[in-house]
Amino acid sequence: MSVAVLTGVIRGKTIELEQEPDLPDGQRVSVRLDPQELPSTGAGSSRAAASLEPMDLSESDASAIERALASGSARPRIKVAPLPQYEG
Repeated sequence: MSVAVLTGVIRGKTIELEQEPDLPDGQRVSVRLDPQELPSTGAGSSRAAASLEPMDLSESDASAIERALASGSARPRIKVAPLPQYEG
């Protein structure tokens, strides 16, 4: 019998795993809970920001965003130009 260590998030009686287990649906398993520290807001926000498409930001705007995320500030103060209208 092989043992796998997977991580996930508890939501009520459900555990959402971060990766697919190599087991068929309906397979009974034993679960040992080892609580992990929650990431800080800044760390989660940084991961979310890193997953976005690249934007055309000035260096000062990018620095302002990085400083705001590092400090845990909720809203960085930058000006963003509106997207051009799609004419399709």
